[in-house]
Amino acid sequence: MTITNSSPDVDQSILSSFMIPVDALSIIEIEYFPNLALISDYILARNSFITIWHRYFKNQLTSFSIIKSKALTIPSLSVNELDEQTTITAFNFLDRFRFINYGVLKSVIPHSIDQTKSVIIIGGGLSGLTAARELVNIYQNQPGAQIPRIIILEGRQRIGGRVFTFPLHSKWNDTTSVVDFGPSYIGKEPHTDLMLQQLQIEVKDVPSIYDSKSLIIYDSDGYRVDHESLDAAKNLADEIFAELYSKIETLLSDINKRRSNDKRSFDMMGKSDKETIGLPSVGKLLDNIIQQNPVFGKLRAEHIRLLNWHIGMLEFKLRAPLNSLSIESPTLLSLLKPKTPQMFVPGGFSQLTHALAYGIDENGLSPIDIRCAHRVESIQLKQNSIEVTHSRGIIEGSVAIFAVPLSSLTEENIKFIPRLPSRKSIAMNQLAMGVVNKICLVFPRIFWPLHTEKFGLLSSPNEKESLFSSRGKFFLVENMYSSTQLPCLVVYTSGLAAETLEKQPDSSIINKIMMRLAMVFPNEQPLPLPIESVVTRWSSDIFSRGSSVYLKAGGNPDAFRDLRLDSKRLCWAGEQMSLNKPGTVEGAILSGRDAARRAADELLGYVHYQKQSS
Repeated sequence: MTITNSSPDVDQSILSSFMIPVDALSIIEIEYFPNLALISDYILARNSFITIWHRYFKNQLTSFSIIKSKALTIPSLSVNELDEQTTITAFNFLDRFRFINYGVLKSVIPHSIDQTKSVIIIGGGLSGLTAARELVNIYQNQPGAQIPRIIILEGRQRIGGRVFTFPLHSKWNDTTSVVDFGPSYIGKEPHTDLMLQQLQIEVKDVPSIYDSKSLIIYDSDGYRVDHESLDAAKNLADEIFAELYSKIETLLSDINKRRSNDKRSFDMMGKSDKETIGLPSVGKLLDNIIQQNPVFGKLRAEHIRLLNWHIGMLEFKLRAPLNSLSIESPTLLSLLKPKTPQMFVPGGFSQLTHALAYGIDENGLSPIDIRCAHRVESIQLKQNSIEVTHSRGIIEGSVAIFAVPLSSLTEENIKFIPRLPSRKSIAMNQLAMGVVNKICLVFPRIFWPLHTEKFGLLSSPNEKESLFSSRGKFFLVENMYSSTQLPCLVVYTSGLAAETLEKQPDSSIINKIMMRLAMVFPNEQPLPLPIESVVTRWSSDIFSRGSSVYLKAGGNPDAFRDLRLDSKRLCWAGEQMSLNKPGTVEGAILSGRDAARRAADELLGYVHYQKQSS
């Protein structure tokens, strides 16, 4: 790819998504290049590379093309001639930090593997696979450097981790249909949207479920809730969530001031001490707001159940019981005022994990060696290497990337030699795993409205004492006909209800769902029985113990930062290591990219700027 004088204007939305200012150096760049001389040239080159590559994102932008092109122009900045060394510095920084050349790309040069070096990646989930693929991408721009062996050790019999696209036994016209039992939605952000476009993976924009004109909710007696009641409950929920947002902002501002004044004493406080100075859980703060709302005391039981459903939806999106969730959760405020649209992947997320693992043009020559059913038992840091013991033997590498869920740390399933620093142990104990489970039911015929994509179910009024703890019980039903072409429903459970239901047998769970559906669709009785059913139990899964991570009430958000602190030759990845998007698909991808960068720093040295002598 050659950069010419017709380069496009800077795409500020891309720069913003990377937290890079359009007309200045970012904090990371200032740290890396304290002696950078020609700052204006650097900024021009950096902005141009980011903008151009994101226009032509299916190909690698190479250092060769930069050297070949002596002039770069972005009309809005009116700069023509750029210093070559500064230009190459900008490119190297962007390439190493994965601001360009990321995702699944066609190889520019054949892979030449250095058999004397290896990177061992523990965990073949989304973050581990991303780290492996990004290492391959980084070495595409290292002329003369051989890529190390990249070995992924995965305990499961399959890759993907919590990304689990299940092929249904039921078929439509001899075509296999799939359902995602892990995440099925991804935020529509520039870097995630681009990866899906690279692979030409079909996605569907997800409309807001809260549109009262399309929202369908059935009460516990089976009757459909009228639009007037839906509007009233939605307006009340919006009011309560707006007040929750405001109170949390105020509390966080106060907390940050206290931390800056006396960080050490604040961080040494226990959970009860923090709660006394204004750090309640999200659930406790929300309950106080609800109880003080003048409208709440006048609500009919139906409206209370509707309000509870909206709270359950928030709990579902946060993937955490609100009474256990910290108000400092990094994703909380963004979910209270969502700005990022969501996308659904009809063909399943495994399309992405398969491409990350095996590439798109490698014809069996991938430098990534994936070994499933290799459960890691211990990791030992040696003077010049790292030794990993697994269920089938021992392997030694130059660098390792630890990319497994939080539970492997908290349950001490993997032994570290020497032991992990106390700072990491403290951090992991401030986090927990939330759970969302799905019950997939395939029927011989459709008995629900064909074009209704989702509908809600309200909690039973006979469970007043446990109304809040059961709000995630069968609260949302998704019609999967459009993506599977089968009479298929997926029923969601979340929060405490999901954990409780895991202890019940499949038959009991399915019977309860069928009883609810029979009340909703009385004219279709007798309802057909499912011809295929699958019930997920992520809390019981030995490899994950939940769906995604969250910050426990009283926890410090610095736990995410402390957890990802590297040791020499050992890097960390996973959605629990993401600073801004923990507990999300996007967080898993971003953490994998960052781990690849840190592993490359260990193997290739840091990106640096060296001013040319005149």
